[in-house]
Amino acid sequence: MNTEHRTQEYIRRLSLISDHEVGLQADPDARQALFEQITATAAPRAKRPRMTRGLVAVFAGVAVAAAGGAAWAGLTGSGDGGPANGCHIADGSISVVKPITGDPVADCAAEWKRETGADAPPLVAYDNGHGGTDVVTAGTLPDKGWTRLEPGVSQDPTLIELDAALDDRIDGLRSDCLPLAVARTATERELSRLGLHDWSVTTERGAADGTDTCTYYSLDAVTRRVVLVPVEHGTTSVDPALASLARALREHLRDSCDPLETAADYAREAAARAGVEPAALVVSEITDAKAACTRAEMRVDGRAEVILRGRR
Repeated sequence: MNTEHRTQEYIRRLSLISDHEVGLQADPDARQALFEQITATAAPRAKRPRMTRGLVAVFAGVAVAAAGGAAWAGLTGSGDGGPANGCHIADGSISVVKPITGDPVADCAAEWKRETGADAPPLVAYDNGHGGTDVVTAGTLPDKGWTRLEPGVSQDPTLIELDAALDDRIDGLRSDCLPLAVARTATERELSRLGLHDWSVTTERGAADGTDTCTYYSLDAVTRRVVLVPVEHGTTSVDPALASLARALREHLRDSCDPLETAADYAREAAARAGVEPAALVVSEITDAKAACTRAEMRVDGRAEVILRGRR
């Protein structure tokens, strides 16, 4: 069976069985074929990834909008590919976004503002029963199996930071095509920095580890594992302007110790110099009173999302 056919057959089965059954029933070749097609995406899209309710149902439990390897967790039945919010926007579509603040309502309200230019109406967050969070307008009838979350419920900030650090284009696993050994060392360093001493690092498929290897990852919060997936001929390619922004942030933050506001100003100035359009840039400031200097992560998924953590 060729790669395209195996991929189509696997996607067809996704809508018919549970996430757990996907992990049990999908043959390794089909899973690898789908993973390689997911991670082969190179240049960023012009807009945020958005899906209709039907497509979200097919991919329930899979953080498809999380670039590259983060989508792999649900496909391998590993539980959690990194936290994600399904933000139900005014036009009926759903934008799948990674958490920033840990408050899904606040994060989706900010996304609503960015996409529509208007303030969001009252929003309500639900646990969708598939390892994700959906945020809808107040008064919307929830889907079967959803459980309403109390206002202000915070997603695990340490898991959010771990996911952002590994997905980082500045100096994370997505900054270059890293062989498995280098990716493992970098991952173990992040787990230690964040105090996640009860987490482990494992490998999903260890055969691919040559000179052209790119290592992707998934997070499994249930078993507390970071799963590394080495793939031959993978890619971390990105728009040249965004690559230039990542280099500028890497060099600046390595040689400076900016407070949060100064780092945010620099990020916007560096983006303008690199030719990144304002509509393609989001800069988020997270206050961390314990941080000696501001640190940054940059995700690319239709736009550049620069996340800054530091003291004000």
